[in-house]
Amino acid sequence: MHDHRDQSQVASRDVAEGLAVLEPELELFTQGRDPDLEVTLPWPPSVNRYWGHRPLLPRMSLIAERIKLKGLDGFYQWLRKATHVRDYLKPDGEVFREEAAWLFKAKHKRFGSVNCAVWLQYHPPRHGAVDIFNFDKGILDSAQWAGVVDNDAQFVVGLVTKGEVVKDGLVDVRIWVLG
Repeated sequence: MHDHRDQSQVASRDVAEGLAVLEPELELFTQGRDPDLEVTLPWPPSVNRYWGHRPLLPRMSLIAERIKLKGLDGFYQWLRKATHVRDYLKPDGEVFREEAAWLFKAKHKRFGSVNCAVWLQYHPPRHGAVDIFNFDKGILDSAQWAGVVDNDAQFVVGLVTKGEVVKDGLVDVRIWVLG
C-alpha cells in the first residue's frame, strides 16, 4: 500500500535539497540581500489561457476588389501579406492580471527602468507533472501592468523553481533590483 503522506514528505525533502543546491546561484544575483519586493500571487493561468491570437483580415470590399484585380492566385499572395495577427488578453488572463496587479501595487514598490532579477517559486495546486515554465509570462506582465517595472524585459535574470503542493496553488515572487 502506498502512503500519500510518505510521498509528500519525499517531495518536501526533494524541494528543500533542490533549493540548497541553488543557494550559490541565488547568492550570485542577490548578493546576499533580501528581496526588494516579495509577494504571493494566486495560481496563474498557463500562457495558453493568458494570451490569445486573432487574425485581422482586410475589409470585405477590399477582398472582393483584390480578387477582381489579381485573380485567386494573386489574391492569396496578397492576403498572406495583408493579414495581421493581433494578440489579446483572454478572460482568464484579465482576471489574473488585475488580481496580481492589485497585490503588486499593495507593496508600494516601483523600480522604474532598472534591470531586475526575479525568483518565481511555484506551489502547484496538485501533485503530478506541471510545466512551471508555462506560467511566467502572466506574472511578469502583471508586474509591468502594476508599475513595478516599466517593461517586463527588465527581468534579465530569472530563477524558476517548483515548491510544495498547496491547495488552489500559489506563486511566491521575489524581485531584486540589480546594479
